[in-house]
Amino acid sequence: MDLSEYRSEFPILKNKIYLNTCSLGALSRRSREYVKTYLAQWDEFGASAWYSLWMNDIAAVRNMIAEILHADKDEIALGHSISTLLSTVASCFRYDDREKIVVTELDFPTANYQWFAKESLGARIEMLSSPDSVHIPLEKFQEAIDDKTLLVSTSHVFFTSGQIQDIATINTIARRHGALCIVDAYQSVGQVPVRVHDMGIDILVSGGLKWLLGGSGITFLYVRKDLASSLQPSSIGWFGVSNQFEFAPDRINLIDSTRRFETGTPSVAALAAFKGGLEIILEIGLENIHKAAKQISEELVERLKKAGFNPCVAENPTERSAIVMVPHPDPSSAVGALSKRNIIVDFRKGCIRVSPYFYNSSEDIEKFVFALKEIS
Repeated sequence: MDLSEYRSEFPILKNKIYLNTCSLGALSRRSREYVKTYLAQWDEFGASAWYSLWMNDIAAVRNMIAEILHADKDEIALGHSISTLLSTVASCFRYDDREKIVVTELDFPTANYQWFAKESLGARIEMLSSPDSVHIPLEKFQEAIDDKTLLVSTSHVFFTSGQIQDIATINTIARRHGALCIVDAYQSVGQVPVRVHDMGIDILVSGGLKWLLGGSGITFLYVRKDLASSLQPSSIGWFGVSNQFEFAPDRINLIDSTRRFETGTPSVAALAAFKGGLEIILEIGLENIHKAAKQISEELVERLKKAGFNPCVAENPTERSAIVMVPHPDPSSAVGALSKRNIIVDFRKGCIRVSPYFYNSSEDIEKFVFALKEIS
């Protein structure tokens, strides 16, 4: 499948070499049009748009997310941020018989902050260290997870190395000891296929900001169907109760599905932008996107090596995502210099972070490596 035709869908690619999808996906014309439509509906219908239009749009987005994750539609809840969703999930747990929570030093901070904040309630955090700043050996999970473990909270793809973790195996280890696994999939869903049922995932969080091309302010939660109704969040909102438009102030009847984790009124503007991104992802197909992202990122790794750089990526190519780290003595200055050449990348912890996607070309990669060589 030739994906080059989609380049015209993303105006930024006309004047920039955009290699920073893992920070923020490129804005599509489709997302822009959906936001304009939302504003026009607001202007024309006012509050009545909630009942005639927007509640249906919210349901449609949930359904598209379910399709992407190969989940059931009632296993999806929407949120405003990963932090908010994790806070709601965390409100379900007590730290009595089981108090251990296993995290890693390579996970995004907001995921770990949630659990460190529970130490005052009795949680005990065990943080796994990395031998190379790229991966966490499975043996470390096997050693850490025991019958005192309540939760394992970790990433599918690490944000500072791009390494793809074997989440199915980690889930199996956790389940063997009666623990639940919470997966931060912000850096995987979209670029790496995720089949939540096949992978045995209990709980997963992700969002529109990056590989799903939806922008900020819209995230989502998956909770396994047979688990969701057994979890009782104490942090709740009116979108998580049944018959919400009865406006009953004297009782709580949580929805009997993952939707019980929805809290306040969603941002319909953010949802509109997200809808455009999801449509493009589903239109192209996740397998086609994964193949294209894998091909372009491996080309990047090879070109960097030939140019004398030493990209910091997983040793095994099957564990590499489309996030490529390039060690550099002054990554911040390098990113600034590249920006002046209309090349957009990012930096993290002593490295330039490069994240090509299906809409990038071999010419983009060639120009980036040439420019990096010139400024280094």
